[in-house]
Amino acid sequence: MPCKATLDQTMCIGTTQCNEVAPNGYSLNEDLSGVSIIANASKEQLIKGAKSCPMGAISVVDTETGKQVYP
Repeated sequence: MPCKATLDQTMCIGTTQCNEVAPNGYSLNEDLSGVSIIANASKEQLIKGAKSCPMGAISVVDTETGKQVYP
């Protein structure tokens, strides 16, 4: 099932934990101002990174059904 993650920039405090636990799903912006989501990341990587976010700023949805799979 293809998935897409979204990041609420207003909630993100830049801990980069998502990047640390799921580097194939998330990357630091070049100017180190925040986090970017890697478009072709696996569902597992996207969810792993989302779960690590202390602010709950990341959600993951199934792109085929539009159903939220995390949180």
